[in-house]
Amino acid sequence: MPDRRANIADLVHNFRAHIKAYKSKDTKEAEIRQQFIDPFWRALGWDVGDTKGIGPAESEVIIEKNVETAEAGGLRSRRPDYLFRLGGFARFVVEAKKPAIDIDADFDAIFQAKQYAWNSTIPFAVLTDFEQFRLYDTTLMPILKEPRRGLVTEFAFDYDKYESQWDALTATFGRDAVEGGSLERLLASVKKVKAGRRIRTVDRMLIDLKGGEPVDQVFLAFLDAHRKHFAASVYRDNKKAFPEADTLHGAAKLTEAVQRIMDRLVFMRVIEDRGIVPFGTLRDMLQRIGSEGGEFYDALSATFRDYDAKYNGYLYKPHFSEELKVDGGVLADFTRTLYPPDGPWDFAAIGDDILGTVYERFLGNTIVVHKGQATVEEKMEVRHAGGVYYTPRFVVDSIIRRVIGPKIKGKTPAEVLDVKILDPACGSGSFLVAALQYLFDDCLAKIHADPSLAKAVVPALSAGSGAKGRKKKAELAFQDKDGRWYLAPDFRAALLTHCIHGVDIDQQAVEVTVMSLYLKMLESKLPENWATLWVERQLLPTLDNNIQCGNSLIDHEGYDAFASFHRRQLFGEDADTAFRINRFDWTSRTRGFGRLLDSQAVKERGRAGFDGIIGNPPYIRVQELNEWAPEECEYYKWKYKAAAKGNYDIYVVFTEKALGLLAPDGLLGFIMPHKFWQAKYGEGLRKVIADGKHLKAVVDFGDQQVFKGATTYTAIHVLSRDAGKNGVDYAKVVELDDGRSQCTDVDAG
Repeated sequence: MPDRRANIADLVHNFRAHIKAYKSKDTKEAEIRQQFIDPFWRALGWDVGDTKGIGPAESEVIIEKNVETAEAGGLRSRRPDYLFRLGGFARFVVEAKKPAIDIDADFDAIFQAKQYAWNSTIPFAVLTDFEQFRLYDTTLMPILKEPRRGLVTEFAFDYDKYESQWDALTATFGRDAVEGGSLERLLASVKKVKAGRRIRTVDRMLIDLKGGEPVDQVFLAFLDAHRKHFAASVYRDNKKAFPEADTLHGAAKLTEAVQRIMDRLVFMRVIEDRGIVPFGTLRDMLQRIGSEGGEFYDALSATFRDYDAKYNGYLYKPHFSEELKVDGGVLADFTRTLYPPDGPWDFAAIGDDILGTVYERFLGNTIVVHKGQATVEEKMEVRHAGGVYYTPRFVVDSIIRRVIGPKIKGKTPAEVLDVKILDPACGSGSFLVAALQYLFDDCLAKIHADPSLAKAVVPALSAGSGAKGRKKKAELAFQDKDGRWYLAPDFRAALLTHCIHGVDIDQQAVEVTVMSLYLKMLESKLPENWATLWVERQLLPTLDNNIQCGNSLIDHEGYDAFASFHRRQLFGEDADTAFRINRFDWTSRTRGFGRLLDSQAVKERGRAGFDGIIGNPPYIRVQELNEWAPEECEYYKWKYKAAAKGNYDIYVVFTEKALGLLAPDGLLGFIMPHKFWQAKYGEGLRKVIADGKHLKAVVDFGDQQVFKGATTYTAIHVLSRDAGKNGVDYAKVVELDDGRSQCTDVDAG
């Protein structure tokens, strides 16, 4: 990069010569940005203002055009003034102020500069008014009353030091330096990590940093703490509503009530930060109750009914939890800490993969009642499995590229609606959320390349007919005033309801999956007329027929036949056993997916089955499973070839079941242990795969550990329903260094 020291010298000289005018309260922040801050970063090699004309999608520096100030006492969510990125991934943010403000004394400005970066897992934030330059380590949680927290003193100086510090600035923040890993080296230095150890890829930390406070861990601890408070208070004040709370199914009802209350409040905060409803709506309600009197939960329940009417969906449908007495103090404490500065959250900045990480672990615990007291403890299945391990995003993306990619290749956006995707053990919904985003991105890219695709005849969207009986074309996308394309809300909803399907044995996982999909739905920009046009159609679609609760491996007909074969008395099955087994009717058109699987589906769609099945099935050895689910163990051994011999692992049963749910040309992508290829217990699944010639591709991670905190030896397996004709595409990752780029390269061939 050329030495632009002279450019900086000119900026410094100009600022010094007119400093009194620039420090005037009448000087606008926009003026300082244009005259000093923009040229400062250009001098460091960054294309501020997109002078190359590559467009907003690929621009290195995303500039927030609307200049706002932090709300006193409110600190509403907003994007940073500058977001610097390379390769599409954010590297650091810059928050700009005008020199009339002493940035060291403006606690709100410091907090807000850190807040977005921390919530977005971006490790550094700069706060500057050109007169002052302050760098903060944003792996630490921002705390309003601790403004110097995370200050990197090496890069805390004033404008008169820019020339003498130019070499250090260039070596650290210069575009070429950042591309070469300068910020990763700085982070290693700040965190005192051993020299030479790689600690970060473009999108994630490779190791836990000593002293780091990642948003997923902090938010999980926050939810866990408040769940304990809600559990104790809700049960204490409503014992008559939970007469069987000391049983498995009775405690599940208490768990459902607590989670529904918490999920609703979190969702309300998220849509505030994303601009769907005014910021502070929930907080203002709390303050109004505090000043005028009344019960906070009564006011909330009325709001739930309003949200149900406006947004439809699942979360705000009438629910028994609304009839409970909920402690106002516990509610108020949770609500207050959902807002900054009491809570450091910026829900517009927290990514769906981060929320998925949080909720996957959150679902690993459940509420139980012992001796009249409600508490929270780890679920049996999680305890036996050794914990909850979230699937890394690079694995999710690789599976989706290999399974969903071929299914939508060459299809128009309207034709994509016919692609059916399933995760049979969806958990918090991470695979389904990523699959939905993949569909959004694919359709948007096709419309951008050929705008004529933005309108199409789609029965689900096209109302009525045009002249001479021609069907009207629906708008699948719209453009903003800058000409950028966005998918129309009802087309996004159609992609969700037509394409995305999931099952989980845990009702709370179903709720979290639905909430996660709804949040993904609301991420995109809405058209200017959405408040009058789209709300009338309801912004969030009903997902009752898409995300279902049940045991993917046990259906009523099969289990009845099993019980009859073993001459078991079904009427003697106790409520807890029935609740735990939780049979699922795949072929039911009302309680399952019969509309996609039965003979009528062949007449309606030309095929039966799912086009793509994706996921990370549970890994539980039969010895562990038998300790708390003996009936299921016997059934799997009786029903499935993969479990017929030896001490099988449950993932082999999921694989066999998933193969049977595929359409004739469907694809299955699971990440699972590769041990079954050699172990005796894998004999059954090996035979199933070999007999059907199902194996299509393997990405073998060998002895490299994919799951954080777990020792498992895994591989991505891609299987096809029809017999493979071109051999097996095999790749091995010898050293897992940067999973995202490595899997992207492998997938590209």
